[in-house]
Amino acid sequence: MAAFGRKQPFTNVSFDKPNSPHTFFYITLLPYWNYKHISQFGNYTMKTLSSLLTLIVVACTPSPSDKIPESDVIATLDGFFDALDVDNENPDLFDDYVTEDFIIYEFGKKMSKEEFWGLVSGPSPVTESEWTFDDLKISTDANTAHVSLLNTGIFMIVTDSTKVQQKLVWLESAFMVKEQHRLKIKFYFSDNIEMETDTIN
Repeated sequence: MAAFGRKQPFTNVSFDKPNSPHTFFYITLLPYWNYKHISQFGNYTMKTLSSLLTLIVVACTPSPSDKIPESDVIATLDGFFDALDVDNENPDLFDDYVTEDFIIYEFGKKMSKEEFWGLVSGPSPVTESEWTFDDLKISTDANTAHVSLLNTGIFMIVTDSTKVQQKLVWLESAFMVKEQHRLKIKFYFSDNIEMETDTIN
């Protein structure tokens, strides 16, 4: 029994005697002991790594409460068109809803924020404007949002003695980002797909 004591050094083990208990231990039991404990350690390590990876994935995945609400996306869209409305008298309102590097594709060309605002804020024969959004498809995460929609605009245009109502339909999409806890439009795409014009008088 002394051969199995902790204080018995391994160097005293003799393999010259085939029937020696030392030989039996090293040949039969030790490999089994090593395999068993290594296997247990390996299983424990794999379980630990698996649990850790699961925890990391869960921690990094935004919970539904972290996502930008769809109502914020719609409010930003509404604000953007409020800034473009013919009745808007606040020239700074547009900046509240777009980023500094805002880009729009409109009228078949790409425009910066300054180029687009210079185009829509100048003198115009439009006296009334109204937009209606349909078929909105919204996707969001914690910091960005995307929306695609059909936008129908009704405009009253007065030139000399002629009054014209114009209906335009656009296929549009917008990419929005959070900027200082506020959602703003970074890119806007607009493609006119329908137009109707009726003379009122």
